[in-house]
Amino acid sequence: LITTTGNTAVATGLDGLTSYEFCVRGICNGTDTGAWTCATFRTEMCDNVTIAESWDSTMSSSSSDYVPMGYSYYNYGYVQTLVDSAQFANISGDITAFAFKPATSSSGSYYDHISVYMANVPETSLSSFIVPDSNHVFVPVITDANMCYSDNNWQLHGFDTAFTWDGHSNVLVAIKRDHGSYSSGASFSVHSTPNTRSLYLYQDSDPISITSPSASNSGSEQSVGDFRFYSCAAGCARPVITSVTGDYQSATMNWSGNGTAYEVAVKAVSDTTCAAVTAVT
Repeated sequence: LITTTGNTAVATGLDGLTSYEFCVRGICNGTDTGAWTCATFRTEMCDNVTIAESWDSTMSSSSSDYVPMGYSYYNYGYVQTLVDSAQFANISGDITAFAFKPATSSSGSYYDHISVYMANVPETSLSSFIVPDSNHVFVPVITDANMCYSDNNWQLHGFDTAFTWDGHSNVLVAIKRDHGSYSSGASFSVHSTPNTRSLYLYQDSDPISITSPSASNSGSEQSVGDFRFYSCAAGCARPVITSVTGDYQSATMNWSGNGTAYEVAVKAVSDTTCAAVTAVT
C-alpha cells in the first residue's frame, strides 16, 4: 500500500509478462476514505525487448483463417508455419515469448491444451510436414498451456523454454492443440506469401502425432500466420549474421552485434569442430 499526496505512484519489483490491477482511492479530511478506482495493465518482458514479426510490408493481410493456431471446430488440431529468416534480423538474443493475432473474439475454453514447438530449418516451403529428426531439432517452448482468449487483441505468451535462433535458418513454428472436445470456431490474421508456408491438420478422434502427422482433414496455404517473437538481448548479445559470400577459396561474412570485438570460426558442415581461423579482417 502506497500513500502519496500527489497524483503519480510507481510500483517496482513486479514480475514480467504478468497482469496486475492498479487501484487508487482518495483520503479526505484525514480519516474519510473514498471508494477504490482500479485499472488493469500487463508488464512487459524487459526494458530492451526486441520484436520480430512473421510478415513484412510487402505482404497483403487477410483474416478468418485456420492458421496459425488451428481451427477450433474440431477436437484436435496441428499447424506448422514457416517464417523466413529475414524476419528475425532484429533479434539478437534468445526468443522467450511469442504472440498470435486472432481475427475474431472468443469467450470460452477453445484453445486450452496447447503445445508449441520451434525449430531452425533449411526448408523454404512446406511441401510436406516437417518431423523431428537428426536434421530438425524441435524445441518444446510451451507445453500443455491454456491460450484461450476473449478479445481479438494480440495474445502474448511466455515460453517455458527459450528458443535460440541460429542466425541464418528459417524458423518452423508447430502448434499442437489437444482440446479433446467439440468447441465453437475462431479465426486468425495471416499475411500472404509467394509459396506454401503453412500446413494444417484437424480431426475429431485422437491427438495428432508430431512425429508422424496424419489426420482426417488437412490443407496447405500460401500464407503465414501473424506471429510476433520477443527477445531480451541483455548483456553481450548474440551477433546476427547479415550476409555470407563465398569465393573460390575464401568467404566474406558480415554481422551485427553489440560486441567491442569478435571471435570468428569456420568449419565444413560435415565437421564437428571449428578449425583455427587466420587472416580474418
